[in-house]
Amino acid sequence: MTAPPAPGAAAPAGLIDVAEAVRTVRELAPAGELPAPEQARALVRELRAAAGTAEGLVFEVMALPPATEAQARRAMAAGSVAIVDRLGWAEANARTFAQLAAELEPLVARPQGSGLGRLAGRLPGARRASQLLARRTASAQTGAVLAILSGRVLGQFDPFGAEGRLLLVAPNVYRIERALRAVPRDFRLWVALHEQTHRAQFAAAPWLRAHLRELLAQFAAGADPDYRRLGAVLRRLPDALRRRASLIDVTADPAQQRVLDRVTAVMSLLEGHADVVMDAVGPGVIPTVADIRRAFDTRRADAGGVRGAVADLLGLTAKLRQYERGAVFVRAVVAARGHTGLARVWEGPDLLPAPEEIADPDRWLARVPAHG
Repeated sequence: MTAPPAPGAAAPAGLIDVAEAVRTVRELAPAGELPAPEQARALVRELRAAAGTAEGLVFEVMALPPATEAQARRAMAAGSVAIVDRLGWAEANARTFAQLAAELEPLVARPQGSGLGRLAGRLPGARRASQLLARRTASAQTGAVLAILSGRVLGQFDPFGAEGRLLLVAPNVYRIERALRAVPRDFRLWVALHEQTHRAQFAAAPWLRAHLRELLAQFAAGADPDYRRLGAVLRRLPDALRRRASLIDVTADPAQQRVLDRVTAVMSLLEGHADVVMDAVGPGVIPTVADIRRAFDTRRADAGGVRGAVADLLGLTAKLRQYERGAVFVRAVVAARGHTGLARVWEGPDLLPAPEEIADPDRWLARVPAHG
């Protein structure tokens, strides 16, 4: 297993302390089960081989224009694939979150005239104490969320992390393939196809990373860090749980919600497209693909009780709906114009589906010509 960050790499200064977040993950999250050492080494080798095989298969399905495909292949060659354990995945994400927080924190509106702000201005050292408290709290919260997610994530392409690295989480792949009673070779390639599709998406659309950063910046610019709002948020939590809403749904104001709707539309496209691609390779490459999909979707739908409530609050339930809505959109466009027609979405931000178009693919088909 490898850990993504370079030894001794400096964490960005800012709201999130990477070391503190990782300590929280280490305290809260189990390491995850792996087979005996020789089998574990084979698992790592096979996951790495699956990632290499998946790259070519993804391009076969996506049907990109030749120049775009060549550009995407060059971009992906400059990246890397890491096979990690849960802690390695969490540390990589803590570093990404810390970097994003450092970039976006200056955009967050400052509360004016709050009791906390006046106190910090009057007492020596109060401002620094307030900053340290905020940093410690944010770091612990980040670690707690990553601890929960670290046991669920099979793989991830992080467009904001170092080199656009693809991560495959070996203990989770091993656990789920056993739970599903899947053929290991087939399941590992199937998972790798999903994550390599994400790499190919960002490689084919080099503007997409900056577009998402801009949306995040717009969201951050509307954030209100005034702690006086905390009570109101807590009072809304029971209703949020009943509605299966996420914490972001509870805390976002109308302007932020409009930005979130745009982010959700993009993520629905990316996730739905990856789901369609991973199934499109067919039984000729993955003989048990239909069985894997059926078992995996059943498992996705089974979260309930406390686990389901946590998934709702963290936005994981909404993420599953993104897979579903996005896949419906992608399949409708592919049915009408093929993957070549769908490839227009990678040409620029104006060709991405709007929130209302994700729900109604015919609107996107009517707006976007088949050829540029």
